[in-house]
Amino acid sequence: MERARSQPADHLVGPVGALPTAGGPGTVRRIDALWAAAERRRNWRSDAEPERTEFVAEWRQRLTTRADTLAQACIATSVRAGCRAMLRRIDLRVEGAEHVPTNGPVIIAARHFHYIYDGCALLATVPRPVRAVVTLDWTRHPVQRHVLTAACSAAGWPIVPRSDAGFGGVRSVRGSESFGALREGVRGCVAHLRAGRVVLVFPEAYPTIDPRFTPKIADDEFLPFRPGFARLATLAECDGQTRVPIVPAGLEYARGARWRLTLRFGRPVWASGATTRERFVEAVAEQVRALSGAVGASVVGAPSAIRIGTIPET
Repeated sequence: MERARSQPADHLVGPVGALPTAGGPGTVRRIDALWAAAERRRNWRSDAEPERTEFVAEWRQRLTTRADTLAQACIATSVRAGCRAMLRRIDLRVEGAEHVPTNGPVIIAARHFHYIYDGCALLATVPRPVRAVVTLDWTRHPVQRHVLTAACSAAGWPIVPRSDAGFGGVRSVRGSESFGALREGVRGCVAHLRAGRVVLVFPEAYPTIDPRFTPKIADDEFLPFRPGFARLATLAECDGQTRVPIVPAGLEYARGARWRLTLRFGRPVWASGATTRERFVEAVAEQVRALSGAVGASVVGAPSAIRIGTIPET
């Protein structure tokens, strides 16, 4: 027992020489090394923090973009399926689909005959997601308007109020609210075009068949084309990189026990090469009338209460 107590205490921490003697120069050097390592680690964390934050933000943006793209694709597929279901009620024939570019920005300027079938035919036949320019100034119910606004926002459809809203009993949105909505809708259209998407516009603004109101009386009547679609192409091309072709689309209906619809696409044209915007708009209108099988059809003058609005700068 006495012998065990007389043994040196160094054996309790391992073999002799495994650790420096307390208070020796080796201990000081080791403490300095550990302190320097801790400093380097702290400095590394501080230097890497901005890069780590930027990395996380970048991946978060990528995931958000991919999720939005997937959601838009699902919505476009659902809309196309719904439109095809609606078109089962009529016989549809499509001509000139090869004139619609397979990529890049496009504006489709179409005749507006039926308040449902026109859009369904175009959305179902164009092999690309289409953003239709719509208006909601016809609804008088706030809840319905809110629901439709949310649906259009989810589908990426720009909402543009008509400048003559209020004519014929249509709900009116006037003043700063109307101008703000118009500016927001124009910005949405320009953003879609610069992103290389398809935008559908009905330059007449009113269909021939509508359960609410239309200034047209006969099936062969056309309204003057409003110049907004040409203005949208010009605004999108202001970045110096985007070129927007405009594809005219005619719709020819034949009434009967089962309606027949012929949808015809014309060759693309460009507003940038036109001498004046007025002549260009009228030339596109003539093409749409010809594609609709209505050469020489009467063009109804806009009623006195209707004012052709102008597109504001974005």
